[in-house]
Amino acid sequence: MAGPHAAAVAEGIAALAERDLDVIVVARGGGAPGDMAWADSETVARAIIACPTPVWTAVGHAPDRKVADLVANRSCETPSAAAAALIGLVDQEVQSRRTAAESAEHAAELARSKGLEVPGQQDVPSWGRSSGNAEALPLLLTLSSG
Repeated sequence: MAGPHAAAVAEGIAALAERDLDVIVVARGGGAPGDMAWADSETVARAIIACPTPVWTAVGHAPDRKVADLVANRSCETPSAAAAALIGLVDQEVQSRRTAAESAEHAAELARSKGLEVPGQQDVPSWGRSSGNAEALPLLLTLSSG
């Protein structure tokens, strides 16, 4: 069963690589060793290595290190750990954008106080406004079950 699963995973990675994604996560919870053989296949390893988009793996549990984990850009112990890491990165990006927007707003107030013309709030992208929220940050998650 490893052959067909390995080919499907490799094809999936290649298909996702054609999209404008920030990261691809190859995840599967623990299971019988035979069910996870695809993660030790050369086909999957080569697909991960060839992928221009960073590939994270989250296959099985900590003792289940696979070849895919060794060649991935990042290996997480479990799918839940990968999700937590992604959420942390999104939170950091949202905070960074809010901080930049707040700095821009402060600079605009300072410029106005000196009599300089400053573009209006409508000229600032919604994600850059301090009143914006996490939903304004574009995020694509592709989930697959099988």
